[in-house]
Amino acid sequence: MATAREHTRTIITATDSAWDAIRYFNGRVYNGHGELSDPSYARSQLRDAKRNIEIAIAAIDAAGDVGWTKHDD
Repeated sequence: MATAREHTRTIITATDSAWDAIRYFNGRVYNGHGELSDPSYARSQLRDAKRNIEIAIAAIDAAGDVGWTKHDD
């Protein structure tokens, strides 16, 4: 059974990967006509972000109550 630390590692890794995919949209995506310069690649980046977000959510769901440290611990 995975520990809270192991679930956290999975969640953070997947979230970082999703964030990297979304960063593609930070100003580099438009051509001179104000349109996506590469819609196929943009779609690929969005799918990658979605896949990684789903991994993070699944890890949170799988963790359930694995003994997360509480703020008062």
